[in-house]
This record gives sequence, structure tokens and C-alpha cells, in this order.
Amino acid sequence: MVKTMNTEQGVNIPAWTGWVLMGSLAALCLFVGNLIGSLTGFPYYDGYQGSLTQQPLSIALLSLLVITLATMLMLRINMIWIVVLDARMAASLSLVTIAGLSMRAGGMRSIMQAAGGPQLFWWLAAELSILLVVVCLVNAAAFALTSSKPAARASTDWSAAGVQAAIFALAMWILGQSPLKAQGVWSVVASGILAGFLTHLLIGRTWRWSWGIPLVVGIVGYVANALTATGVDVAKLSGPVAGLALASPLDYAAAGPLGMMLGELLTREHHDADDDAGNTANA
Repeated sequence: MVKTMNTEQGVNIPAWTGWVLMGSLAALCLFVGNLIGSLTGFPYYDGYQGSLTQQPLSIALLSLLVITLATMLMLRINMIWIVVLDARMAASLSLVTIAGLSMRAGGMRSIMQAAGGPQLFWWLAAELSILLVVVCLVNAAAFALTSSKPAARASTDWSAAGVQAAIFALAMWILGQSPLKAQGVWSVVASGILAGFLTHLLIGRTWRWSWGIPLVVGIVGYVANALTATGVDVAKLSGPVAGLALASPLDYAAAGPLGMMLGELLTREHHDADDDAGNTANA
């Protein structure tokens, strides 16, 4: 049986059309982010120049400003048949826009080779701190500009936050074994999905602000590697927490929160499937 959603006009719309539209909008946002990087001069080549804080100040500020403005416009998009994502849909589209800018930056291999020393990670920690503020504003605006409200979860539920952070850090430590761009991006996405999904399975809930956990873990990882890492100049990073520093700040900012959202979404779809099966059995 095909699931449908009812509109305010009483028209039934197949649920799958919402996902098609969501995918189309995500592709458009990815293009917009890449276009912003092109227009503002953000380099489409490898090297330490791919680090946002190493750009001329006007270019860095303009890039963040345009992304924020594009975010505010997209937050007003309201598609009633994508109920499961609620306000996170708007936030996820904004993060995909940032991912478009991330596509123009180099991977950690070329960044480390060009930097030549562990002091690089202080810059990356500073950049990720700036991006954490941007991501916080994106998610806050998502709930402020839509009718959706945050899930009723305790804001001081540190147990859920701790479990998610530990799972995400452990997954990155295991998966982050290569400084290549693709490996870094997918390590962050996979770690976010695992953290969101497993935390919900283990303790039955996730932290309200879990989308910020990947960025915080990334900042801590950069600082730790600034103090302990070796082999930076030859892009063969070694150290006790080297896996936490093999993704770029833009990768953490875009892919991390998206992974967390996908992990939570999987738990919802899992429970929905169980409910449907139960209803069918009781019918």
C-alpha cells in the first residue's frame, strides 16, 4: 500500500513525491553552495588555501554571509508531506549548501602538506569554532521560522549527549584512516549516522542539540592533534587521536549534522515500520 499525505485542501499526495522533491532541492542547494564558492573566489584546487580562515577576510566573510542569506530563504520552504523531517528539513538543506562550498576545498592530505606542521590544527580548530556558530544559527532559525517545535526532550540530558559524542568520536577514530577528501566526508557522515541511530537504540532518545556534537568533537580532535600529532608535513598523520583530524572543518560542519539527522530518521522509520506491522497484525 502506497503511503499518502493529506494537504490542507484535502488532496492526497504520494509520500514518495516529497522525497523526490527533497532530493531535487538538495541537488539545487549543493549547486548554490558550489556557485557561492566560485563567485567569492574560494579555490577549487588542493592545498592549504582550501582552509576558510586562510582566505582574505573579505572573501571568508562574504562566503559566510551569502550562505547565511541563502539559508534564511530556504528556511521558509514548507512542504507538508515531508512530515518526518519537520524543521530539520530546512536545516539540512542549509547544511547541503555549506557542503557545496566544502566541495571546492582540498582534502586534508594537501592541506597538511602545504601547512607543514601541527600548528595547522590550531587554525582548523578556530575555523570549526566559527562554523559551529554558523550551524547553531542555522538550526535555531529553522525552528524560529517554521511552525515546527523541537522534540520534547530534556535540554540537560547529558547522558544522551555523552553517548552520542562517544560513539561519534569512536567511529571517527576507527573510520578516519585516510586524509583523502572522499574518505573524510564519508567518515563524518557514517559516524553521524551511527551515533544518532545507536544512541537511540541504546537509551531510547537522542540529545536535542545533537547536530552540534560532530563539530565539538572535531574541535577537540584538532586541538589534541595540535599537541600530539606527528608526520603532518608528509601527510601521514600519527598520534593517539589522528582519526579525528582527517576531515576538514567544512566537512565536519556539513556532513556531521546531516549524518546525525539521518541516524535519527532511521530510528523513526524503523519504529514506523514496526507500528505498521503491528496494526496489520491486529486488523
